[in-house]
Amino acid sequence: MSCLLGQAELSARAAQLLYAYARAVDEGDLDALAALAVDDVALTRADGTRRGRDGFIALYRAFRDSPVEQSKHVVTNVQAFPEDGGLVRARAYFQATMFDPDGTRLVIGQYSDSMRDDGAGLRLVHKRIQVERVVQLTPSSQEWTGVAVPSS
Repeated sequence: MSCLLGQAELSARAAQLLYAYARAVDEGDLDALAALAVDDVALTRADGTRRGRDGFIALYRAFRDSPVEQSKHVVTNVQAFPEDGGLVRARAYFQATMFDPDGTRLVIGQYSDSMRDDGAGLRLVHKRIQVERVVQLTPSSQEWTGVAVPSS
């Protein structure tokens, strides 16, 4: 039973790091992103691997400065396990909604991230992003009229 409790706690800690990561990406908060990663962080996507905090932050700076008007990342199904070298491997699903000037994209995929506890909490050691699908939608709007509720 304590093994399951240990895994649940580890998964919860990993989820908190991934939630902070998602919010920092959506808010364009490069300082928060830098604080979530170790100095020699690696970032792997389909376009290759970037190494070091500067390369890591450069990707998110380019995203922040892109024409994307807004994004919302959702992270779910987080499971974390001990990994060799005292690391933690966290696997999760993500969906990132990108509000572009001419449409909306849903980017769906998985994370498989290595993390390390540096004494102040878990930090990203190797961020791995695997995009599985991109769904193109029509432009969206900020308008919401609500739902009519009958008077009592």
